[in-house]
Amino acid sequence: MFNFTPFFENYILLLLHIFCIIVKIFIFFKLFNLAKNSKNKALWFVLSLVIFSGFFSDIAWIFFYLQKIFFNSLANMSIIFSRLAWAVYVVQYQSLTMFIESLENKKPTLKLHNKIFICFGLFIIFYFLYNIFNKIPINTPHEELIINITNFHIFIIFIPTIFAFIQMLNAKRSPRILNEQMRILMLFIVIPHIFVELICRDPFNFLHTIIPHAENYLAATSSILLTYALYFCAKKIIGMRFLNMTEHVEGEVHFNFVNDFKDVLTQLGHVTSLNELKGIISNFYKVAFSIPTKKTRLCIKLLDTPEDTSISTMVEPYLNEDFMIKNPLLVRDELEFSYFYEEKDEQKRALSFLNLMQADIFIPIYEKKNITAFIIVDRGARPHALFSKVEYDEMLVFTSHLGALINLLRNRNLESLIQQEKELKEELYYKHQELNHYKETIRDFLQKNQLIPESKKLSAHILKDPSNWDYMLFLETTHSGKLINKLIPGTGMQILDFKINLLKAALSKKAVLLNLPEEDILPTVELLHHISLRDYLEVIDLNASEKNHEIALKLFGINPLFSAQEATGLLEKSDLNGTIFIKNIHLLSLSTQELLAHFLHTGIFTQLKSDRKRSSTARIICSSNQNLNHLCQIGTFSAQLYHELIKTSATLPSLLTLAPTELSDLTAGFIHHITSEKKSVHEIDLSPKEREKLLNDRPISLQEYKDRVYSMLINKAKKKQINQEEVIDTAYSASSPDMYNVARLGKNALKDQQIMTYLWNKFKNQTKIAKLLNVNRSSVNRRCKEFNLIDEQTP
Repeated sequence: MFNFTPFFENYILLLLHIFCIIVKIFIFFKLFNLAKNSKNKALWFVLSLVIFSGFFSDIAWIFFYLQKIFFNSLANMSIIFSRLAWAVYVVQYQSLTMFIESLENKKPTLKLHNKIFICFGLFIIFYFLYNIFNKIPINTPHEELIINITNFHIFIIFIPTIFAFIQMLNAKRSPRILNEQMRILMLFIVIPHIFVELICRDPFNFLHTIIPHAENYLAATSSILLTYALYFCAKKIIGMRFLNMTEHVEGEVHFNFVNDFKDVLTQLGHVTSLNELKGIISNFYKVAFSIPTKKTRLCIKLLDTPEDTSISTMVEPYLNEDFMIKNPLLVRDELEFSYFYEEKDEQKRALSFLNLMQADIFIPIYEKKNITAFIIVDRGARPHALFSKVEYDEMLVFTSHLGALINLLRNRNLESLIQQEKELKEELYYKHQELNHYKETIRDFLQKNQLIPESKKLSAHILKDPSNWDYMLFLETTHSGKLINKLIPGTGMQILDFKINLLKAALSKKAVLLNLPEEDILPTVELLHHISLRDYLEVIDLNASEKNHEIALKLFGINPLFSAQEATGLLEKSDLNGTIFIKNIHLLSLSTQELLAHFLHTGIFTQLKSDRKRSSTARIICSSNQNLNHLCQIGTFSAQLYHELIKTSATLPSLLTLAPTELSDLTAGFIHHITSEKKSVHEIDLSPKEREKLLNDRPISLQEYKDRVYSMLINKAKKKQINQEEVIDTAYSASSPDMYNVARLGKNALKDQQIMTYLWNKFKNQTKIAKLLNVNRSSVNRRCKEFNLIDEQTP
């Protein structure tokens, strides 16, 4: 049977067989330590017989190579172990087939074909033992025949095992964990053994004609491959509660739980209602555990939805069961496998409960030992993979965070807390602005060496609300107040009250509702935006009723999955440093009004077709010339939005009904600012007759009234042939603080490309730019061409 090989080859093959037997011993003792917890000692004994029998083949080859390399005297021992290996070879495979077939029956069973194979195997075993004890010469014709019969016998005994395995899988009566164990045994033990042994036996003598001593190399290769298969199989199958040795299925961590869980916590932090949790949980289970979103359900007790009520009713009778109290979660695969071996009544009742719920996993969520909600993973959620203990732990960690949030949402109105936090931040910001204005007022008093400005001494008695006295001081002494005074210079009772409301709105972060004439709206909005120190102003000019949620899409954005274009809304773009002005807000659709009202109430919004919550500090300014209270009563305007907007509002009194004294005061204020710090002002001052003309022909807007006064002063200067720049501040015609600063630059603004680009984007008109800067239109045209703002052909 054996032939000589060169020394080096024999030495390498010896080491390979020694390595294989060491690995097999390691696997044996690894299983032996786990077998202490096994609840099936009989099957463990059969498995031990399989592993222990595998040692003899390697031992026989080790003695063979020791004899060839070192000790010729070991020839007899080599022959003995070789025949003993053939005898044990039959025991090994007979035990393996019986072990696999008995897994489903929980204990070793001898079927008819097992008895026949055992009887035939005993004949082979006794034959080799007889040859050992009687020292029959090796490689006799009879022995070669028996070896060939043994090889054929090994292949035959696997046929019923393979058929039994296929029948078990088709019947689907065994626990899924057991089916997975059987699959691994067949793929990594039975089939590799059959394949390797078929090659090693070389029935057609093909390899022996190519490679001298081929049986030696094939034996070593076979031993290495089968040892690796045994190691891999043991590693996989032990993690699957093999022979019920462990309490749970083990597994590797594939989901980066620590890092990715932070994203989930961020989403949970934005949740304001219980219903919003369901989508977050489904998405988390999909990412973490590869469970389809529709296969995960969150059911909350006392939540008045048909699904939650129905499932809560089904769960209620089982809440006091021992299996519900003792287990933090119920897993079908684990329970089926445990019941298969242990057959406890508690496990049976738990399985009945999971069958009723059509669930693979049931996770209760507790509050003070009372179940308040539960997560259900539907049956067949992950048909091709088992859940591991690592995944159970991750589910429980997530559930603990979820439980705390559900309890908070149930016992306290989280949306109310968020709204209160938003109001506190706004109030803190408002008080901080007030304090800064107090400081600025004190500095102004000290610089002018007076306690109270003279103009305010005269107007203090006309305040509607004496508590606003400090804001009257702010108007006179602070930068913000002076800007408002420059826009609206009157000091009468109604005008003063409007300016105070405007200053309060400027100092606040709250949404502002303006009710002004058309021409006065944008200058007032730009003033508020400027005082708020915001960088970006977005204008939504509504001229007709909203259709197809176009403004909602523009404000809130949309889930990127549903849009090929820009999905980010203005609220997100304007966060931290932006202002959004919505003109004619009454033209918004009711659905958009409700979404906007929710944002103003909480500071949180949701993109269209999305469940993810986002926050924004964008400043909202709205205008309307309608009676919004009346629109609320007839149901065409959101009462919630009206409630949010009316908190900070400013309505300009009509110039048509303003008292003559107030209008005269307003005229004097405009004249003062238009001619401020100029000489010979008395030469162009309006006469009583001209002032009377203004009173009798009143415009609707402040801007038009200011333009009339400005035009009258310009015309008067022309008639008297007075240089306008000596008596008139031409920059005062600018409609906003930014425009005023640009106008003050005059012709010098033409040299600055950034300023010219800003003016062109705003006006798109060379004549208006020339009028603002008090220069010729040709100069503006030349600079626009130089800065590539217009084509060369543009006149």
